Amino acid sequence: MFWERLRDLLARGERPPDETRRRAVALAMCFLASCVLWFIFTLQDTHTVPMSIPVTVQNGQGDQALTALPPETVQAEIEGQGTVLLRYFFEDRSIAIGAGDSQVDVSQLVEAQLPDDASLKRVDPSVLRLEREPRLERTVPVRLRGQVGTPPTHDFVSEPRLQPDSIRISGARSLVASLDAWPTAPVDLPNLTDSLYRRRVPLSDTLNGLVERSARNVVLRAQSRQFTEGMRSIDVRVTGAPERSVNLDPSSIRVTYRTPLDDYDTAQQTDRFYATVSYEQIRTDTTGEVEPRIHPPDDLTIRNVEPVTPSLGYFFVAEAKQ
Repeated sequence: MFWERLRDLLARGERPPDETRRRAVALAMCFLASCVLWFIFTLQDTHTVPMSIPVTVQNGQGDQALTALPPETVQAEIEGQGTVLLRYFFEDRSIAIGAGDSQVDVSQLVEAQLPDDASLKRVDPSVLRLEREPRLERTVPVRLRGQVGTPPTHDFVSEPRLQPDSIRISGARSLVASLDAWPTAPVDLPNLTDSLYRRRVPLSDTLNGLVERSARNVVLRAQSRQFTEGMRSIDVRVTGAPERSVNLDPSSIRVTYRTPLDDYDTAQQTDRFYATVSYEQIRTDTTGEVEPRIHPPDDLTIRNVEPVTPSLGYFFVAEAKQ
């Protein structure tokens, strides 16, 4: 009826006369005032309202630990004055449950954090029976879950690593004993080209807080560089042989390899890139060919070294007769 009367008043013209406008404003103010008064008087009355009470778990202390989580909420009916209930609704009304006792009186916990002018009429469940075990603490490695790689033109200088690479965990014995590692959140980096990459990665928690851990995040570090392919000849040396007793045929081999682009010129020229064949290997050979062992320089990053010819021949040098 109010809205119909207000619409009739405003429909008399695009700009109603002053008297009509005053009546419309007065009618709207009266309606607003009545709503405010109704709200105020309603809040002064006593009401019984249903509420969901959140349950928080405190499972990190003591000799016992939970093996299963309690319900996330309990359902309660609270009685009190409207203003008290409204204020309580917007406060933190959660109750904390630990593993200290096998049975928890939920009614007592809810009543303990109610305002003075409110009372608990009912709570469901009123008692929680907790599943517990003796606590176990141990250190487990952190496992990277996902993919970290480079495009074909790049490669890692060293394997990507996590810091810290292990964490301390604590919880129920059966849960902690079954864990051989703690996974990170999924990581998908298939084409990493950064020369220095650093990223904070959260640890996953599929156990929903039943097992406490010493860290919530780890740092993923990786170093990628542009690589190129090379080919060159390297000398083959005989080790452990009497002087001038055996010669190799040929005395050098060609190899292919991968190295960072910045190291290519050095890798092509250094004499610390060589191969060896032991005299014992030649002495016990029955095929007439031996496979050399390749030695890249320790101070250069050289990978995927492959000989073009994997084996070479040899012959013994006869001593000259005097």
